[in-house]
Amino acid sequence: MMSWILLLSQVVFASPVLEGSFVRSCYLVGDDALQAQVQVHSGSWIQTFTAYEEETCQTPYLIYEVQSAADIHGNDVDLEVREVSYQSLSDEVTRALNMVNYCGFTNWKTKQKRVVTGLECDEFQAPRLGEKTYTRYQLSAKAGSSEQLLLGTAEGVQDGKTPNTRHHAFETLPYQRIP
Repeated sequence: MMSWILLLSQVVFASPVLEGSFVRSCYLVGDDALQAQVQVHSGSWIQTFTAYEEETCQTPYLIYEVQSAADIHGNDVDLEVREVSYQSLSDEVTRALNMVNYCGFTNWKTKQKRVVTGLECDEFQAPRLGEKTYTRYQLSAKAGSSEQLLLGTAEGVQDGKTPNTRHHAFETLPYQRIP
């Protein structure tokens, strides 16, 4: 009887499993309309942001992706960058990227992924190979809806650059599990 109680308590209090795909549908960050996706599988963490021409997220024009190795323990996640890339989705955007020498390249091609790991791209420093982020997640389900994922975010000294400064705050917009 005690072993059943012990087993039940471990199941009830165990952290939810963070495995699968999650999406944050069309949302605005300043003037940018974005859709974000997180894919977590077997120690791999891929976060993809797709930018759209209009606020209704109908016409995608650029994809930004960060691939990381993920060490998940409890609700803590240690990420190590493996690859950062952009992909232009239209000829117009490709011409603009080439014209401004974006990330130091003048040979962008439409619908072709360009690895920019560690490069400076128009005053934005792309994450470097092996760069680590120490964050956390919260996974919950509301009645009648799919599981929601909240990711940690930097706040004050909790910038996620070391285990001691692991993110404590969470983003306010959740991701929804993709069935």
